[in-house]
Amino acid sequence: MFLVGSKICNDRGLHPASSLFYTMLFADAIALLLCYHGALVEAVSDFNGLAMGMALGGLLTLTPFFLYGWSTQYIEPTMSSMVSVLEIVSAALVGYFIFSETVSFVRIIGMGLVIASVIFLNIKFHKDYVKKYGEYVPPGYKEDTQPSSSNEPTRYE
Repeated sequence: MFLVGSKICNDRGLHPASSLFYTMLFADAIALLLCYHGALVEAVSDFNGLAMGMALGGLLTLTPFFLYGWSTQYIEPTMSSMVSVLEIVSAALVGYFIFSETVSFVRIIGMGLVIASVIFLNIKFHKDYVKKYGEYVPPGYKEDTQPSSSNEPTRYE
């Protein structure tokens, strides 16, 4: 839903932070209704808990969602949703390298399958596009309307 909302906001000229604000506002309101309030108060009652919560919330929640919504200005939702699947792999890698979590062989196989599926879908998307339209034109590709002395008819925005 967030991806669709971000695309609609971008198509209407709204900033990606607008959709992010309302998404997080409603998600936080629902989470506050369903959480165990005693544990929440205990976790943020001291400065270290509050600072860790703010850092994790800002760095690991708001930043990826903002970048995800912002990317819908430049890439199609189908491509963005394929790339979002890599979130699972990146979370496992962050857990392994930063938090010293163990990663079993089965999980490594799973991460490889996720990466392989994204590559496979991207290649299939590319081939289907070429089959339908004759050639692949990457997002942001514009034909130059002004004749130029060099034979470079394109520019990227």
